[in-house]
Amino acid sequence: MFSLESIHDGLRLNWLGKTLLNYCFATGGQRPYWHPLQLPYAPSLTMNEPRDHVHHQGMWFAWKNVNGVNFWEQGKPEADPAGFGKIAHQCILEQSTDDAKAAFVTENAWIDWQGATHLTEIRRTTIFPPQADCLFIDLELQFKPHRQEVTLHLNRGTPGEGGCFYSGLIIRFYDAMRPGHLDADGREETTDIFGKQSRWCGFGRTHAQDSQV
Repeated sequence: MFSLESIHDGLRLNWLGKTLLNYCFATGGQRPYWHPLQLPYAPSLTMNEPRDHVHHQGMWFAWKNVNGVNFWEQGKPEADPAGFGKIAHQCILEQSTDDAKAAFVTENAWIDWQGATHLTEIRRTTIFPPQADCLFIDLELQFKPHRQEVTLHLNRGTPGEGGCFYSGLIIRFYDAMRPGHLDADGREETTDIFGKQSRWCGFGRTHAQDSQV
């Protein structure tokens, strides 16, 4: 049985009293995100703000270049914010639970460093009952330009240089689970997968804490 509860700056989704995920949207934060993600009685699969990349937040959606504004990374504290944007949570539009699924719908505003809104985003998260070894999450995002045309750039270049490929839906897995990549075309190395199209991509690995749970 699912249950949704309000927590400080977010929502918590439980299954039979055990946490499956938190949806976080802290006031003043960089963006909304899902963390932790986990199966009942299992350790978290995700990390939030690891030291090597503080803008990595569990599972999140962002874009490197929207009308020239960087919504992917964030400026250093007390540095000039010029060029950066934030995805700001506005409100919860819907939330529901039943035996078959849990769902919540939120509204976000994509705002640049000058306070201008470029996009309004409606985000629907639907979660299905956890199985013994998997959890299905369906995400739907709708974008509406705000008083101007909007271009979501995805520049091509050398992977890792300038963050050219870093846009879209992203997950920062718990470090102890690396490596373990694969796509539908049989590619396994990160450098081979970067920037390529495929029907799906996956990540498989045994969690280092499994034996301790």
